[in-house]
Amino acid sequence: MRKEIMAVMVISAIMLTMTGIAVATEEEDPITFMGTITDANGNAVSGAEVIIIKEGTGHQWIATTNITGYYSKFKVIPVGFNKEGQYTMKLNGAIVDQKYLFDNDFTQTGKLQWSYTWTVQIPEFSTIAIPVISVIGLLFVLQNKKKKA
Repeated sequence: MRKEIMAVMVISAIMLTMTGIAVATEEEDPITFMGTITDANGNAVSGAEVIIIKEGTGHQWIATTNITGYYSKFKVIPVGFNKEGQYTMKLNGAIVDQKYLFDNDFTQTGKLQWSYTWTVQIPEFSTIAIPVISVIGLLFVLQNKKKKA
């Protein structure tokens, strides 16, 4: 009798495990964010880290733009995940855009096109260095005039 009960328990455990595996493989849904990042002049921004975050869920998509400024990130999420909600886009760590997206903003296959023109650029070294050196030079000249007077 004990062997029969043990056999029923083992078979039940195997059936539950197989059912759990089947359910787990069915509970996946893809979402892909893709787009192009350009600067204010329309030039591609290459090598930028793009992070898209669905607020309040911890879900995020992280990609890097290629030489044409294009990024694409695919992620599998649980079925039943509510795509609708507030999303934030970060470029190189800075928040640059926020959107409230609805389920129908995504395609049937879970794709969403989100391009952005990045207008905040880090100035080139010479743009900063020349005025700074000029101010330092002017202060040096004024300081020397004070000592002579």
